Amino acid sequence: MLETIQTIIMLLFFIVLSNILYKYIPRVSVPIFQILLGFLLGISPFGVNLHIETEIFMLVFIAPILFMDGKYISNRELLAFKKPILLMAFGLVLSTVFICGYSIYWLIPGLPLAASFALAAVLSPTDAVSVKALSQKIRLPHSVSTVVEGESLLNDVSGLIAFNFAIAAQLTGAFSIGGATLTFIYMAIGGAILGALASYFIAVFNSKLKRMGIEDAALFTLVQIMTPFVVFLLAEKLGFSGILAVVICGIISSLRLPKKISARETNIRLVSESTWSTFLLILNGLVFLLFGMQLPSTLGKIIMDSQISNITAIAYVLIITLILILFRFIWVYLINKEAPRARNALLTSLSGVRGAITLAACFSIPLTLYNGAPFPERDLILFISSGVIIMTLLIANIALPLICAKPDANHTQLITEARKKIMTSVIDFLENELNDQNQEAAYSLIAQYRRALFEEESSSNLRVIRLDYKDDADIIQLGLAAEKEELQRLLADKAFDEDVLHQIGHMLDLTLRRMEKNRRVPPRSPRQFRSFLHQRRYSKPDEWARAKTQMIYAAIKTITAMTTPENAIAVKRVVNHYMSIIDIFNQHLSGEKGKKYAQIKQDLEFKILQTQKDAVQTLLETGEISYATANKLKKDIQLEEVIAASELQLS
Repeated sequence: MLETIQTIIMLLFFIVLSNILYKYIPRVSVPIFQILLGFLLGISPFGVNLHIETEIFMLVFIAPILFMDGKYISNRELLAFKKPILLMAFGLVLSTVFICGYSIYWLIPGLPLAASFALAAVLSPTDAVSVKALSQKIRLPHSVSTVVEGESLLNDVSGLIAFNFAIAAQLTGAFSIGGATLTFIYMAIGGAILGALASYFIAVFNSKLKRMGIEDAALFTLVQIMTPFVVFLLAEKLGFSGILAVVICGIISSLRLPKKISARETNIRLVSESTWSTFLLILNGLVFLLFGMQLPSTLGKIIMDSQISNITAIAYVLIITLILILFRFIWVYLINKEAPRARNALLTSLSGVRGAITLAACFSIPLTLYNGAPFPERDLILFISSGVIIMTLLIANIALPLICAKPDANHTQLITEARKKIMTSVIDFLENELNDQNQEAAYSLIAQYRRALFEEESSSNLRVIRLDYKDDADIIQLGLAAEKEELQRLLADKAFDEDVLHQIGHMLDLTLRRMEKNRRVPPRSPRQFRSFLHQRRYSKPDEWARAKTQMIYAAIKTITAMTTPENAIAVKRVVNHYMSIIDIFNQHLSGEKGKKYAQIKQDLEFKILQTQKDAVQTLLETGEISYATANKLKKDIQLEEVIAASELQLS
C-alpha cells in the first residue's frame, strides 16, 4: 500500500516537472516531456511497474477526459462543421481500417489479415488529449482545429468497434459483415441515446436539489465528476459504446447550462471549473507517463527478438506512419473544398496524432487465441503502435509549428488587441441598450469600459486614470465653470439643502482658484468623492450626491456641446471621468432610487458578461485568436462572473 502511494506521489511530481520543463522549453510539448519522464521511470532502478487493465484505463482516464472535452467544445462549431467531422470520425476511420489494413497485410509477412485490420483499426482514431496539447502550442486555422477536435471526440467509437470486430475475427476465425454492421449501429445509436438520457436525468436531479434549497457547490461538482464514470459503466453494461455515451452526455450537458447567470450558478461553475482543471491536468499527465513507462518492455521485446531485425521493425513504423498520413491527406483533400485546400489538408493530416486510445486498445489484445495458440505478432503490433504514437507526436511537434502561426508569438499583444475588441463590443452593446430608464447606469458602464479601453491603448495607465490635465485643462476648466453656473441656479431655486450646496460651492471655488493659478490641479478623483460621502461633516450624503450629480450633468452638457475634431479625445476623457464620479454617487444613494440604480446596473453587468463571451467566440471563429488565447480570455470573464456574483450575494 505504501509503495503504491509513493508511486502515485512520484507520478504527480513528474506531471509538475513536465509542465515546468515546458515553460523553459516551449518548443517541446508537454506530452513528449511526460513520455520521456515515464520512459526514464520505466528503466530506473526504482523498479516502478504500474500495469492497468484496459477496461479500468478506459473508465478512469478516457471517460472523464472525453466527457469534459465534449462539454467544452462549442456546440455551434460542431453543428457548423458536422459534415466534415462525421466524415472524418466515421468515414475516414472505416476507410483506414480497410485500405491501411490491406496495406499492412501486404507489408508485414506472416501477419494475418484480421490482425492487420486490428492494427489499422487501433491506429485509425486520433487522440483528443494529444490534439488539445497541440492547440496550446500552435495556431491552426479555425476550421482545421474545429474539425480535428470534433473528430478526435467521435472517432474513438468507430475505431474501437472496428478493432473489437477484427480481434474477434482473429480469435474465432469467423467474421460476418452483416452482423458487424448491426452491432456497430446498436452500439453507436445506443450509446448516443443513453448519453442524451443521462444528461437529461442529471439535469433534472440537479434542479431537484436546487429546489430543495441545496446550494453546496462542492456537492454539485461531485455529481458532475461522478457522471462520466456512471454513464460509461452503464453503457458498457448494456453493450453500448461507453465512449460515445460520455461524449454525447458532455455535449448535451453544455447545452443545458443555465442561460441566466446567478450568484449560485456562478459559484457552482467556478468550483467545478477549478476542480476539473486540476483533475484533467492529472489525468492527461498520467496517460502519457503510463505510456512512457510501458515503452521499455514494449520496445525491449522486439529489440531482443531474433526473428525480426530492429531496422525492419523501425521501417515498419515509418512506412505505416507515412501511409496513415498520406491516406488522411487524400481523404481530407477530397472532402474539403475550403481554400487553401492543399494546406488545410496537410495541416489536418499532420494533426492526426495517435495516443491514449491506441495504447489502451493495444494492451487489450489477448495473449492467446481460443485454441491456445499465441496471438500472431502481438509484440510487433505493440511495437508498431507505440512507434506510430511517438512518430505522429514528433512530426506534429516539429512540422506544424513551421507551417502554422504560433499563439505564443506576441502573446501579450494578441491578448491586448483581443481585449480592445471585446471592450468595443461591450460599448456598442451598451449604446444599443440605452433608454430613459437605464441611461445613468448605462452611461456609467460605458464610461468604465471606455476608460479601460483607453488604458489598453495607452502606454501609461496612470495617464488615463488621472486624465491628461495638461492637455485637457481648458475642457476641465470649462466643465468646472458650468458646474459653478448650475450651482448658482440650484441655490436660487432652493432645489437642495442650502448647507449642502454651500459645502459643494466651497470645494468648487478652491478647485477653480487652483486651476486658474497653475492650470495643473485636477478636479476631485472618484476615490476622493467616495471618501467625502463617508466623512461625518457631510451629514446628508444623499442630498450631497444628488446635487453634485445634477451639476456634473450640466458640465457634461456644456463640454460635449463644445466638442471639435481636435479636442474629441480630450472631451471623452473628461466625460468618462465625470461619469465615474456619478457612478460613485449612485452607488451610495439610499432609498428606492439607489436600489433601482443598483438593480439596473447589475442587470446590465450580467448582460455584458454574455456579450464578452460572444465576442470571444466571434474572434475565435474568425481566426483572430487561437484556442489558447480564447481560453485565457474566457477565464478572465469567469473571474468577472465570480466578482459579480459575490457582489450580488453581499447586496
